[in-house]
Amino acid sequence: MAKSLYIVSSNEFSGKTAICLGLALKFKEIGLKVSYFKPIAPAIGSIRAGYPHDDDAQLMIESLTLPYSMTTVVAGFLERRYLDKVSSEQRDALLKRIDKSYNEISKNADLVIIEGARRFRDGMALGLDPTSLSKRFGAKMVIVCKGGEDTVADKVIIEKMVTDLNEVELMGCIINNVPKTMIERVQGVVKPILESKNVRVLGVIPEETGLTAPSVADIQATLQGEVLAGEESFDRIVKHILVGAMTPSSALRFLRSVEDKVVVTGGDRADISLLALETDTSLLVLTGNMYPDIHVISKAKERKVPVILVPDDTYSTVSKIESVTGRIKPNDKKKINFVEQITSSHVDWKQILTFLGLELDT
Repeated sequence: MAKSLYIVSSNEFSGKTAICLGLALKFKEIGLKVSYFKPIAPAIGSIRAGYPHDDDAQLMIESLTLPYSMTTVVAGFLERRYLDKVSSEQRDALLKRIDKSYNEISKNADLVIIEGARRFRDGMALGLDPTSLSKRFGAKMVIVCKGGEDTVADKVIIEKMVTDLNEVELMGCIINNVPKTMIERVQGVVKPILESKNVRVLGVIPEETGLTAPSVADIQATLQGEVLAGEESFDRIVKHILVGAMTPSSALRFLRSVEDKVVVTGGDRADISLLALETDTSLLVLTGNMYPDIHVISKAKERKVPVILVPDDTYSTVSKIESVTGRIKPNDKKKINFVEQITSSHVDWKQILTFLGLELDT
């Protein structure tokens, strides 16, 4: 019978999928038959062949060369107002579908890595949350949390209380995307506190902008703006956000000092836009649905810099951009290899195997 490892996240954008991928590739490398399952996913993707599409599941299917379709790997989706649509009969039908998919996926595997939805609590109102499903699969759980603030300890401790209450074995947590300035604090303060509460810290992973920084395409997927120029450069990485709300003389110094940036400014600020296009700018976002001067478009096309027009104000636009993290694409072999390397280096994967009862060939 296959072992199962349920990987969940305390909060959104914690890097949960990257951890699933890194561990799966490492375990596959040492000779285990590894499969992947996502019983419940958020209904936020596109529709393909009449079925919602989950990008993270597609990444895992292709990276592990799994012989399963999206309809098997992702058994169900939670819509924004899912409580209106999931009656007791629908819930029972969904659970039967989840059981059927899990049985098929686990049939020829040594280990099934199960990925939770966006947050630890999602689906709890109807018993479709990771804790309830872990009991159903007999899975052991690992929590992935983003480690930039002390409150990460509070979240994990509460989640430990929930798993204990429901008799689910929490193997520990992985603190991910820790800013380099916070590594010592996480190791010296946060980790001992968690371990004093009987939560093992199975890994502390430093922030890697090459993985977390979004591409222009990722940002456009969120903004859904009108593309005015530079679509051929949508693969450029965005590491910093600058707001162009200052005088040109003041702006130039800041624009020159920051690379790989998105500059957010009003469509009527041709002065700021032109200055931004003279520096290392990955993306220019124009707010307020104000079309720019023709010289801005001409310069952007010359420099191959994407320009996106959005209806929102600057503050709202910046808030949306700040919520975007980089996604790993199935064809991005460099990122995929990097994910395996950092997981292997910073996560105690051997201890995870021991807890799962999977022997390592020596």
